[in-house]
Amino acid sequence: MKDAAAIVGIAQSEYTKWGGLTRCTEYQLALETIVKAVEDAGLTVDDVDGFASFSNDRNEAAFVATDLGVRELRYAGMTWIVGGGGACAAVAEAAMAIATGMASCVVVYRSIAMGQFQRFGRALAGDVAVTFRRHANRNPAAVMHGRRMTLADHAAARPIVEPFGLLDCCLETDGANALVLVSAERARDCRQRPVYVMAAAEGSGPRFGCGAWAMHYMPEEDYATGNTQRLAAGLYRMAGIGPADVDCAQLYDHYTGMVLLQLEDLGFCARGEGGPFAASGALAWPDGALPTNTAGGSLSEAYIHGLNHVVEAAKQLRGTAASQVPDAEICLVASGSGIPTSALLLRR
Repeated sequence: MKDAAAIVGIAQSEYTKWGGLTRCTEYQLALETIVKAVEDAGLTVDDVDGFASFSNDRNEAAFVATDLGVRELRYAGMTWIVGGGGACAAVAEAAMAIATGMASCVVVYRSIAMGQFQRFGRALAGDVAVTFRRHANRNPAAVMHGRRMTLADHAAARPIVEPFGLLDCCLETDGANALVLVSAERARDCRQRPVYVMAAAEGSGPRFGCGAWAMHYMPEEDYATGNTQRLAAGLYRMAGIGPADVDCAQLYDHYTGMVLLQLEDLGFCARGEGGPFAASGALAWPDGALPTNTAGGSLSEAYIHGLNHVVEAAKQLRGTAASQVPDAEICLVASGSGIPTSALLLRR
């Protein structure tokens, strides 16, 4: 599957706080964002023959295809991986559909209007939260764009559950993302610079079930991990690279502490060194060793179950990100930490 498919179109809706989307329904937002992504690729809806999403997306592909006027639906995929673990898997399965000839143009999408469906919530790794907020302050689309945060602000935030405070927890937002994938050959004729899927991996360690949030049957040595270490080995092997070759990363940041575990799982630092690695400034744009969540992530840009992380990766590799990493060639994207999950290595 290596380099067989490429992301050629991306789109994001406006992002609002929980309940801020009032002008349309969640489903209408999905349709709008898909159309924008197709237009970004220089294609039309007539070119689309597949859809992929994740985590029991309410916006079903059969209805999406009908309402958009898709001429023939050849592939519709919904990954089994739970919650935010499935964003990268949806992209991977779209790439597989293209590589195997099941479809020629697949749109990966996610639309979430938290306020319309009564999801709970509103909006110690203080360096993670503060760094990602600084990135969001450079991103006009971010929900927290105009709201700065210091380590003192982080420390003063009300506690939620030990060891997390309010600012260690992701946002609850309304918004949508979509990406268009086609074959590598076809990508050369599309409007935007292609972003190739170098490698993809999905799955879980033994006896992990739905993860440490819900059950505790996994091996003891896996409990205090992000459940990404086995997946990482296959990911790097498929791409033929290692952690040192990655220019930037977009890591699922539902809680700050889980970012530290993924950094360790993915080989960017040793086990137990995630905190010092983040505190060293390694995650910060522009001078960090591994600029991470350069749009602000789920903590400060928007919580679209991690698909916005893939959009930001595509922007970095196109060279159009708000906090652009100079000469970025390879970006790693990882979905939910601590649950069955998935990851991508993308290249320009």
